Amino acid sequence: MRHVSLLDFEKSGFHSHAFVGIKTSPDQRMRLRDWLRSKPAVNSVFRVDGGMDYVVEAVFPSQREFHEFIEEMESKNIIIAKQVFNVLDVVQKEGFMVEDGC
Repeated sequence: MRHVSLLDFEKSGFHSHAFVGIKTSPDQRMRLRDWLRSKPAVNSVFRVDGGMDYVVEAVFPSQREFHEFIEEMESKNIIIAKQVFNVLDVVQKEGFMVEDGC
């Protein structure tokens, strides 16, 4: 078990928080994964099923910077499709195996 601090992205100056589902071709998966891992704004990358290959959690200071990230990804011709989910409000975060009173 490891202990980590959880940031309040909004209070930390990151006003754009989103999850992006991404579909790519099998021959581009490694290239896309490496590109995503190189981006400081990418907090988490998950390999998933259900029609997408990855779900990416990313945080940015502004919507403009988020859109620049999406445009850069699209310009690299490494994605087939994407679905963006902007976080409006965090209802619960990291609730698994949390003890009361911590």
